[in-house]
Amino acid sequence: MPFVPKENASAAETRSGGFTETGYYEAVIRFDSHHDTHTTRHLIELPTGISPSVLLNWPYDDDEAINPRIVKKVGTNEAAQAKKVQNYADFLYGVALSCGYTSEELAEGYNETWLDGRTCYVAFVSGDDLGVQYGEVTTFVSGDPKEGITAQGQYNAWIEEGRKPPVPRARKEAVPTQRGAGGGSGRPTPPPRPSAAPARPTVKAEENGKSEAVVPPAARVGGPPRPPAARRP
Repeated sequence: MPFVPKENASAAETRSGGFTETGYYEAVIRFDSHHDTHTTRHLIELPTGISPSVLLNWPYDDDEAINPRIVKKVGTNEAAQAKKVQNYADFLYGVALSCGYTSEELAEGYNETWLDGRTCYVAFVSGDDLGVQYGEVTTFVSGDPKEGITAQGQYNAWIEEGRKPPVPRARKEAVPTQRGAGGGSGRPTPPPRPSAAPARPTVKAEENGKSEAVVPPAARVGGPPRPPAARRP
């Protein structure tokens, strides 16, 4: 009968992410596919060997047509559409900051190609802690440009103090834990250590991210939101 030999058994668990615990990670974001004209799927390659996916919704496509999800959500009201566009832009701004870009580099607009292959900093919550089969990327660490704090600097500070990402309560209580799957650690994660400085608040990015990713509130780029630009620094 088919089998896995003992010399491969433990390595398979490691590659599947069996020991990926809840924490902050330096990762690489890779473009995977177009979900539709306004949505891209990206893989977040964690150093433990797993690659959870996130969906990114962009406010405009190449033809400068507004994302139909926005119209479906708020109708044709221009003020409501502009608010939704800014919500999408704020989310993506946080992702781009996590990828190492500056506010100045992003001021003229950007597109999906800017993110591919970049190092980013994320929070990963294990399947065990979520109470589901697979773990998720829940936060892109973006730092604070107004305070001169880069994403890498914020990440390093949180790692040094031993901080752990918060676990979304609703998901944690959803279903019993299923151990041994791709995102589960198989072990409980210790509670976060107290911190002298409170964590920056996070907000849910509406309709953005297959993993319902959240990012710290991002400073808005001045002026009205622009369609994604093709130029890359």
